[in-house]
Amino acid sequence: MDFAEALFAHLVEAPQRSGPRDSWWIHPVGTLPVSSDMALVYDPTSGEADGLEVPAGSHRVYAVMDAAPGEAPMTLGLLLWFDEAPPVELGEYSGVGVMTHCGVVCLGDRRNDDGALVSGLMRLAGQEIRRRAANGRDRGLLPAFEGACRQYGPDALQPPENPTPDAFRAGWHVLSDELTGSTVIALLDHGESGGIYPCLDAQGREVAHLVQFETG
Repeated sequence: MDFAEALFAHLVEAPQRSGPRDSWWIHPVGTLPVSSDMALVYDPTSGEADGLEVPAGSHRVYAVMDAAPGEAPMTLGLLLWFDEAPPVELGEYSGVGVMTHCGVVCLGDRRNDDGALVSGLMRLAGQEIRRRAANGRDRGLLPAFEGACRQYGPDALQPPENPTPDAFRAGWHVLSDELTGSTVIALLDHGESGGIYPCLDAQGREVAHLVQFETG
């Protein structure tokens, strides 16, 4: 993956700062609290999910974006970094991934506790997907989103209760609930499937997961 070397070099040099590395951008999204030893990547409509093995704790999450000169950055995926040692290379891809039917992928901890957060994220995602379609962008995403929501979660087709104009403008958004301690990070996906790649440190230990989706 041609952006991996640039991505990891930036993590070593400036892990708390957003910025370009060649044509690639990395942006700190926040932290994801994980209560046990597993985070989840899932389609919020169909129930398709894959687990990511991580230790309990709060782990850093970054958005990885393609920032070609003269173009708006486009989010390619999310990096979940759960160790002090920085990743230096991608491990061998095992074929693990998650299908998404609605164009939105969620990264979270405990699915049983995040229903209200996911509902809020889906409504905000719909707001952004409709805005893009009205502006002639990502038109194929709108019918996929609306079709999946009608079948699995029609509540997501409602307007957001708390409209946030900039939600998902960069391709991702985060919502947290102070009462439950849950956080969910959602990513707009232009493809139908994505891969989960192990990221290794200099000793070959797995220290991060890269959730990467096709874009278009």
